[in-house]
Amino acid sequence: MEKDKTNNAYVREMKPTEYYQNFREITRSFERAWFGENDVQKADFQKLQPQFQGFVSSIK
Repeated sequence: MEKDKTNNAYVREMKPTEYYQNFREITRSFERAWFGENDVQKADFQKLQPQFQGFVSSIK
């Protein structure tokens, strides 16, 4: 991880990989919550959790 690298830079690096789609969606969800100052609702978490767990499992 690089201090000055943006989330979008990491997403672009993932583009040629099989992980791109899930990583992009997870990153977008994070950015909406963090930078949009939106509270994450239980339904949002329940929707994202399996996607995140699948992503983590796929990179192990």
